[in-house]
Amino acid sequence: MKKSIILCSLVLCFVVVGFAQKKGAINRSCSVVCLDDSWIPESYNLGAKNAIVLNAKGKISVHETNDVSDKSDYNRKDFIEFKVAIFKKKFDSMVSFSDNTYTSVDAQKVLKKCETGDQIVIILKDAEKFSLPHHRIDVL
Repeated sequence: MKKSIILCSLVLCFVVVGFAQKKGAINRSCSVVCLDDSWIPESYNLGAKNAIVLNAKGKISVHETNDVSDKSDYNRKDFIEFKVAIFKKKFDSMVSFSDNTYTSVDAQKVLKKCETGDQIVIILKDAEKFSLPHHRIDVL
């Protein structure tokens, strides 16, 4: 009896592990949204302040980060493709900024369509390869 229970437990463990590891699962690289050469999020921690002022100038871009604890350690030359949407707080609605795909976009062009309280939403083209936890940027 004990042997059959142990055997059933082992089989169940293998089945659970098999389902937990999806076939073809990909490790996604961490990425971060930048304004020119600076991270927009204050840190990579979930819940970190992630905001941009309405009169900010520069280029918004997304880059792979090598070390989430070191803001200077990211691939500045490797640009990740993304789309932009704007969450309009006043209407509780998200609207597309453009149908274009970007590797960088002028912040002022996006911010001209925003008001304080809105959010800029960055949508990655390759979500299978990259993770972007700070994809909503508050407009101050």
